Amino acid sequence: MKARRMAGYRSARAASHALRAKPATYAAHENGSRGFGIDDARRYAKLFRVSPGWILTGEYLSDDPHPIVSDAAIADDIYEPAFAKASPVRNVDEVLSDKNIFNFGKQALELLAQLASAPQAKPPEINISEDNVSIGEVHIPQMRTHDGSPVEGEGYEFIAQWQFPKKYISEILKVGPNDISILVVVDDNMSPTYKMGDHLIINFQLKEFTVDGVYFFLTEDEKIHIQNIKRSKTQFILSNDNPEPSTRHPERTVDKKTIIIHGKVCGVIAAC
Repeated sequence: MKARRMAGYRSARAASHALRAKPATYAAHENGSRGFGIDDARRYAKLFRVSPGWILTGEYLSDDPHPIVSDAAIADDIYEPAFAKASPVRNVDEVLSDKNIFNFGKQALELLAQLASAPQAKPPEINISEDNVSIGEVHIPQMRTHDGSPVEGEGYEFIAQWQFPKKYISEILKVGPNDISILVVVDDNMSPTYKMGDHLIINFQLKEFTVDGVYFFLTEDEKIHIQNIKRSKTQFILSNDNPEPSTRHPERTVDKKTIIIHGKVCGVIAAC
């Protein structure tokens, strides 16, 4: 929490929005009711501009480049209702007690020691250029169905990070790095344009129709679709690139009010 608030995020919900993560999941990670791994710690550390060790242990480390800041300096509204809502069975004061923070840090350090001593446990060093930006790949439960029925689960979660040159994002895709995410193709209705296993770059900040193109949207029955949308007066014409009929993504004409647009496809990473 201290690292988050030092970075300027006054609430867990604000931080989860910046991370494009589920608010409940992030709040559970922060208040200690749900564990998280080293990859999550690195992602949080990058956003809050602190070391992953701080995130894992809750303690300032001697080699941490950031200054020590007292709790009193950031304690004006340290109790957040979002925590209580996300974890109704835990007491926030109890979760944030010195004892709990110490125990959690001890367990994290023990885990790190085990990973460091295991054969080939140390991950390879990755040289990330300052000319690159990280883009998250998201997992949407309802996109993972096999028989057409939706899978229970809310929202989406990040499962991977991709590195892209800044110039490609700004000059080719003409979007901001915080506007887009990656989504894997799990249907063949847009084949051969987009095949199963391809990764689509979607501008999730575009929430309305602008020009004819491929959009990510929901219909009235709350089913997810990636299809061509063409406007015709007060209607949308939905179509696929696959000449074979699709039962899950039928071609049809619908009233514009029945479509909820969540993003537009602006690029693709083709599978081998």
